[in-house]
Amino acid sequence: MNKAYKGYLNKVSKEISSYSHEDREKILSELTTNLDQFIDTYPDSSYDDIVDNFGPPEEYIESYIAFNSPEEINKVMKHAARKKRTLVLSTVVIVLCIFIAMYVIIWIQGQFVTVIHTSDAEETHVEEGAAEEIEDIGVD
Repeated sequence: MNKAYKGYLNKVSKEISSYSHEDREKILSELTTNLDQFIDTYPDSSYDDIVDNFGPPEEYIESYIAFNSPEEINKVMKHAARKKRTLVLSTVVIVLCIFIAMYVIIWIQGQFVTVIHTSDAEETHVEEGAAEEIEDIGVD
């Protein structure tokens, strides 16, 4: 297995990372068989030789899907869509939790500030009351 072989296989593998495990195995198994035959025939082939024969990794995957049954295509597409929906839903839930946590923290801080302001107001009221008593007594 040469560098070109590994490089092409890795790029295809990255392109199909969102596919189900079963679908990835099918695609990579077929690709490995085809690459093995190609490398046996052309042992000194480069990455560009592989791309010339199989097409860029994205096109290889598209052609694989196009030549499979509609049920296979539908299955692959549904899995990718389900994975995307799950990711979006998870993101929304996390963001919602963060906003709720922030709201609770701000609410708690607001209650604390209200208690402090109430305490300050009572102290001020007591001081004003003391000043009035001093005036009543006649002390300057």
